[in-house]
Amino acid sequence: MRELTRITADKPSSALARSPLPRCLARIATVTAAAAMLPKTVGMLATRANHRRSSPTGGRALPNESLVVAAADGATLAVTVEGTGPPVVLLHGWAADRSIWDAVADSLVEAGLRVVRYDMRGHGRSTGETGDLSIKQLVDDLRRVLDATGVQGAVAVGHSLGSLTLLAHLAAGDVPDRAVGPAPIRAAVLASAGLPDPAVGPRAAAVAAWAMRSPTVEWLIARPTIGLALMDPFSGADRIAAHVEAQRAAFLATPPDVRSRLLATIAYDPTPSLSAYETPTLLLVGSNDRFAVPARVRQLAALLPPARIEVIEGRGHNLPYEVPERIVAAVHSFATL
Repeated sequence: MRELTRITADKPSSALARSPLPRCLARIATVTAAAAMLPKTVGMLATRANHRRSSPTGGRALPNESLVVAAADGATLAVTVEGTGPPVVLLHGWAADRSIWDAVADSLVEAGLRVVRYDMRGHGRSTGETGDLSIKQLVDDLRRVLDATGVQGAVAVGHSLGSLTLLAHLAAGDVPDRAVGPAPIRAAVLASAGLPDPAVGPRAAAVAAWAMRSPTVEWLIARPTIGLALMDPFSGADRIAAHVEAQRAAFLATPPDVRSRLLATIAYDPTPSLSAYETPTLLLVGSNDRFAVPARVRQLAALLPPARIEVIEGRGHNLPYEVPERIVAAVHSFATL
């Protein structure tokens, strides 16, 4: 494995870069308390390119276009459709947006596939930040995107929260009210998602929720050196600075209340709904993932009879940034199904 320059930070933040989730959140809380008199949040650092253009088909997707899909509660979901051919659907994770899939989408489109990706509610250019953020609502949003884009027989790829949304959707039967034609999704790749960690109890969850909406935490992450150190635990070996910076920008662009309330959704336990799960599935996890740890991913795989698992040595939680080529290969592995 080639060696890249490791991202480093000020000494007080170095321990944070190696901490598992509960300890990391506790350290954030400590830094926050010490910095309580610091200035309030700086402005958002990330800007979003406007991908929208008018659709001549009344909202139906054509190759290489963007559209806006209406959710059940009136929220709008920003969707990008690229390429032609067999469909692939990409779902990003918590405090991210569809741009996390740029490298994956480019490779899939070049390979002759049609790629559908969207900003989940409260993220990127989608709205809905003040509405329902339950897993049930996220599943309904996904179904509306599938309907609006006419997807049938797709390989769907989720990352982190996107994987949990996809899993909940498939466990519920993949749009059981669609009576004609093949199911929208025929295979799934679940990256960086496992069963919830029972060690993260109510107290740790409450601290995490508070930290995610704290103006002082916002201020700290907006400082490049400290912010990069706080984002560092999400990545594995050979971190690339541009990827960690992109994650920091997406975190700051996600409303604090959305970050806070979605933590409850990340703790979603799919176990009760998996008895009839039938979708061929590949689970990907980095050996250094501190959030969806490999042991919890293996436990999830054991509950999915048609599933297999690949542990990617030295990698962390941000697999779309760290190993886009492995995700592309995972999609192609389902080509003959």
